[in-house]
Amino acid sequence: MLCAAALDKQIHSGQPYAVKPMKELDKQNKERECKGCANLKKSLESMDIDQNALVQTTKKLGEEIRQWERKYTTLEKRSNDITAKMAGVLEVSGNLENINDQYSNTKLAKRFEDLYGNQWADLSEWLQENIEHVTELDRIKTLTCLMKLSYYECVSTADSQMRKFLFLDKNDMIPLPVEDPELFRLRRRNGQGVYTRTRVKQTIAKKTLNTAHANIFMETDDKDEVEKKLVEFFEEFIDICWLMTISHPRLLLNFDVVGKPYSGTIKERFKQYSCQDIVTDRSLSCGDILEVVWPSVELENEEGVCAKGDVITVQKGRDNTKAHSDKRRKSTRKIKDCESFKEDTITVQKEKTIIEGFNAKKNITSVGHEGGENCETVHGERNIIAVQEGDVDEFEEISLT
Repeated sequence: MLCAAALDKQIHSGQPYAVKPMKELDKQNKERECKGCANLKKSLESMDIDQNALVQTTKKLGEEIRQWERKYTTLEKRSNDITAKMAGVLEVSGNLENINDQYSNTKLAKRFEDLYGNQWADLSEWLQENIEHVTELDRIKTLTCLMKLSYYECVSTADSQMRKFLFLDKNDMIPLPVEDPELFRLRRRNGQGVYTRTRVKQTIAKKTLNTAHANIFMETDDKDEVEKKLVEFFEEFIDICWLMTISHPRLLLNFDVVGKPYSGTIKERFKQYSCQDIVTDRSLSCGDILEVVWPSVELENEEGVCAKGDVITVQKGRDNTKAHSDKRRKSTRKIKDCESFKEDTITVQKEKTIIEGFNAKKNITSVGHEGGENCETVHGERNIIAVQEGDVDEFEEISLT
């Protein structure tokens, strides 16, 4: 008897074969089938069993995943609801900002930094190229002055609106944010309207640029282009200042560091701005702040710094003059005792330092010689000229009589 595979081969080869009933053939095939077919059949049956088990396991795991997803969605919704309620309470009190708010303090500070790095830098470069009669320092001082005027006008406008709303007189104190946080939250929300912001920035920009401080930039043939550039920058600057002023908690711009040493907490709030020329000011000490290029952004009550500013520091100040003067006075105390004198010319032959403490009368006379060289005539045999060890413009003539 042939197995099923052998019989199939015989049929397709065209060889004659005996036709038997199908039941008998199946029986014979089952009895005489080859080992390879049996093993293959067992493997297929085993794979079917494994596949069915995997399908069932996948269905079970899929259902568990969907259950966990439903639980996670429910918990996330509850968490967001609780967070929103907490944020609402803290936002009203000013202790927490909503990071999803496009006018949050963090985003306003970042926008203010970008204004300095982009539009202010472009404006300053354009003014340098097109208004050549204005020096770098005068240009920076004028821009800073106009920015201060704009910022303080924003503060004044916001406070004025609050007084009107509360029916307060001009000199009446406005309530503190901690006293009525809901009032300041409402002012912030209403002040962020497009119409209000547009009116504020246009009004303040026009008022600022009509002051005498802006005239230094208008002394040019291209006055219209200058005004266009200034308006474009200051309207953006004022818009940010207004949003900072009505923010809760309020953001402050710090200009009040001029004349102070660049050290301590000021270094934490400002970076040094590098000018093209050496900055000299004999009224300030070396390292003192001469001007604010860009103000720092700070929370009210000095609770933190949101963005650093830039300042110009003095490189040559009164310290340099004082040091030179101290050195000259110190050198003049080294008195030269001349052992021989001539009527017209004194030759220094021997030096001896005379101890300080002489009750001497001092007069200033110009000599202009180096130490140890011939000196001009002095009047009186007992007069001694103080010769500095190096080139000087002035010497002290001391009478020991």
